[in-house]
Amino acid sequence: MSTHEPDVAISDAAHDEHAPAGHVPGEHSSAGHVRIFDTSLRDGEQSPGCSMTAPQKLRFAHALADLGVDVIEVGFPASSEAEVEATRRIVREVRGSTLAALARCHTGDIQASARALEGAEDARMHVFLSTSPLHREHKLGLNKEQVIERAVMGVEMARRYLDDVEFSAEDALRTEPEFLVEVCSAAIAAGATTLNIPDTVGYTTPAEIRSLFEYLRVNVRDAKRAVFSAHCHNDLGLAVANSLAAIEGGARQVECTINGIGERAGNCALEELVMALNVRRSYFNATTRIDTRRLVPTSRLLSRITGMRVQRNKAIVGQNAFAHESGIHQHGMLKHRGTYEIMRPQDVGWEQSQMVMGRHSGRAALIDRLQTLGLMVDDTRLNDVFEAFKVLAEKKREVFDADLETLVLGTDAPLRRGFRLLRVHASTGVGEGMLPTASVRLARPCGTVAEEAAVGDGPVHALFAALSRSADLPLEIESFQISSITAGDDAQGQASVVATLDGVEHTGSGTSTDILEASALAWLDIANRIHRAGSGAPRTLFDKLWDRHLVSPESEASPAVLYIDLHLIHEVTTPQAFTELDSRGLKVRRPELTKGTLDHSTPTLPRNADGSLPYATPEAEKQVATLRDNAARRGIELFDFDSDHRGIVHVIGPELGLTQPGMTVVCGDSHTATHGAFGALAFGIGTSEVVHVLATQCLLQRKPRTLAITIDGQLGASVTAKDLILHVIGVIGVNGGTGHVIEYRGSAIRALSMDERMTVCNMSIEAGARAGLIAPDETTFAYLRGKPRAPQGEAFEQAVARWRTLRSDDGARFDREVRIDAADIRPTVTWGTHPGQVTAIDLPLPPPGNDDDSKALAYMGFAGGQPLAGQPVDVVFIGSCTNSRLDDLRQAAGILRGRKVHPRVRMLVVPGSVQIKREAEAEGIDRIVRAAGAEWREPGCSMCIAMNGDLVAPGQLAVSTSNRNFEGRQGQGARTVLASPLTAAVCAVRGEITDPEAFLREESRGPTAADTPPRNVVAEATS
Repeated sequence: MSTHEPDVAISDAAHDEHAPAGHVPGEHSSAGHVRIFDTSLRDGEQSPGCSMTAPQKLRFAHALADLGVDVIEVGFPASSEAEVEATRRIVREVRGSTLAALARCHTGDIQASARALEGAEDARMHVFLSTSPLHREHKLGLNKEQVIERAVMGVEMARRYLDDVEFSAEDALRTEPEFLVEVCSAAIAAGATTLNIPDTVGYTTPAEIRSLFEYLRVNVRDAKRAVFSAHCHNDLGLAVANSLAAIEGGARQVECTINGIGERAGNCALEELVMALNVRRSYFNATTRIDTRRLVPTSRLLSRITGMRVQRNKAIVGQNAFAHESGIHQHGMLKHRGTYEIMRPQDVGWEQSQMVMGRHSGRAALIDRLQTLGLMVDDTRLNDVFEAFKVLAEKKREVFDADLETLVLGTDAPLRRGFRLLRVHASTGVGEGMLPTASVRLARPCGTVAEEAAVGDGPVHALFAALSRSADLPLEIESFQISSITAGDDAQGQASVVATLDGVEHTGSGTSTDILEASALAWLDIANRIHRAGSGAPRTLFDKLWDRHLVSPESEASPAVLYIDLHLIHEVTTPQAFTELDSRGLKVRRPELTKGTLDHSTPTLPRNADGSLPYATPEAEKQVATLRDNAARRGIELFDFDSDHRGIVHVIGPELGLTQPGMTVVCGDSHTATHGAFGALAFGIGTSEVVHVLATQCLLQRKPRTLAITIDGQLGASVTAKDLILHVIGVIGVNGGTGHVIEYRGSAIRALSMDERMTVCNMSIEAGARAGLIAPDETTFAYLRGKPRAPQGEAFEQAVARWRTLRSDDGARFDREVRIDAADIRPTVTWGTHPGQVTAIDLPLPPPGNDDDSKALAYMGFAGGQPLAGQPVDVVFIGSCTNSRLDDLRQAAGILRGRKVHPRVRMLVVPGSVQIKREAEAEGIDRIVRAAGAEWREPGCSMCIAMNGDLVAPGQLAVSTSNRNFEGRQGQGARTVLASPLTAAVCAVRGEITDPEAFLREESRGPTAADTPPRNVVAEATS
């Protein structure tokens, strides 16, 4: 453009004296105003290779606010602690835009987003739920009414925290329009202020989406109370066109990303949408708040942060967007720019005036220029940036704005804590008999220095080979490009590399006046992205297990896919699952990895005189027969009544050695977390998930967060593992572990036997957790050695070597941590109707704190403030998957030896398996139990759940070693107090709730609380 050319206005906007090119419109209340909702930091970051660190996200959020974005979606806090931290940093610093956080219509998600947004100047909660028939059936498993109920719940809960709530109907463009009207109407009634209509898979066309928005605006109840929003994906290349059509149909918010980044083919490109509205303002009659002169700088900033280059011919921000090579075009441009340009380069940020800096520029000039460019540098990093600037200025005669942008990103603090290039040298190999060679010297994240050399087809190929050796990172190079950032023979070169590791694509970029150094920095950019993502960072035990079994990572639209090593089944949750398999013509994918047992509805009484089993109901007998038939037809091993290995599902897995460290284990039972005591990731699953695992050997699962519970110190003599876990649930609450996997740590945990560890992990679900974990150690290995299904001989030693790595690394970060002093744990029991209503047995009952407490006390027949000790007991049950192992039976026998069960008490002792029953009988435990007047039963779940004939009568008070004390759990009207086997046995002898520590002190014949731990009390009993 010649310097004497008139300042010609080209766009429609130029004909409006109130709307010159680059103009920033005023208030949001403008009739034609379209809100720009940028989701580059959330949806955009889901692009392969587009991950950002928290400092990078903060820098880019500042740039978006400066650009004039109305709403910045800063992240999905429930997905990770890193997302929470990044969101909080943005909330603390960024002003001028509404800050939104994404959440599913789940309580945990909404609470996480609310916490992350605390302190925001202007905040929005963005909740979403799938609505299409495909998603309802295959993702959610919900009908239409249930979808509406969940959507309303999500919006209403979000409104408790914030007034600005957006609701997204995921996959809206494939949802029945009439049903979409119902969902949107319900969301508005619940308090939604924005309704987002996403084209989640980029399926629609401009005519369709315009028609849908017009239909919704007419038919949704109280539509004027909410802003309609469009969110279009680019799978068919129509994201911008569809977004513009949505505006024509009445959308007044568009969700988009810089450079169009996003999952799969990306999202609507912000810069293209905004300039279409700006250039064709007279047609669309719509304005935005965007300062268009910042579009190119913002695009370049994102490209350098992510390492993802913009294609040269990309509209608005591509290098060729305003380039003219054709002679005819050039001739026309020289005559008048309007002949072949519909907007001016400077209106979108090209051809900005440059302040050239050099070796004589001082610190103040640098700070001023960085502020002008919108490059935020805090005081702690300014010295690093200035030093890097002086080094660059010595190499170059002139330092341009693009150089400064690159320099600031190149001194990013997290990068400097990763791999760092100390030296690089390469030769071309020109000459007879010479080969291209390269040598590098690297500082590694762990603090060591590595130096390697390599040869290759060329110097860059040799360089990448040497880097791969020194970093011990086998990257596969997919593409490599070099370009110039600025003009001149001393310009900085930018290298861009695309590489894969384990099938995952990564991108990186590096800049330097030396092309070879730029290439090395681009390779190291990828290495550091992988390092920051966790490949080299300390990891929790859970993360190791998750990553080892991850088949496919989760996305916003779908959960992760995990491979399952062991699937345990029983007779109650499988009949419907097998029926579903048959109806769909599916086979069991890996029958050898599925093991069945009979436990829940099976009787624990001896066989009838004719050899038949005394089933409580015909339904129970049918369930057993159905599992038996399905197992036989499908080649599944079943531990039937004649098997030496039958027993409770969570007892036989460990005792056979089927459960091993590092495994993933699932079962259609809530207390599958038991297997986590071995360092296995074990989930309880529902019937539909049982079907999925049988058919695919995989589980769909959203990644939980992590909670470390550390218990240090020594447990008291009368304090057992059951007291420990009841105390933990009392501390964190029945929802304290919701959405988390708990890892139990500390000296008190390490001192537990495997039987005791299984008790602890078993009840993790009662704190709301998805699973519980204890890292395997010598106690674990000793327990598994010689188990029939565990590795044998040399294979076992090799397995132990692998299992020793299954622990949380030093410095691994958990999402939450709780610390408990073992000295604070007393013999503990429940007093209410859920496992979180607990008290030390020697304390008076707490006064009711809420309606739930009052109802629980009334149901139990207790009163706040009264002592629990002394309450008469009718039934004592020792058994269940929580407390039916040999350690548990020994605790009870130690109390019962030489004593009698109180006359009014009925006591059942039920071993967890055939093997445990035989081992206990070999020690004489059965004789002690019978001599005391208690019943010695066959293995099974028994009185834990009222479905096998072992019931507590209405109104009776039972002291039970099971895991749940819900109303009616052990029989209609039954009242349940959960306790340890030691406490339960003491209560049986006394006929009332009794502190075991006080009992042992008073009983001169028995061991005292001061000398013999309960787990050893059986030694005397069976001698």
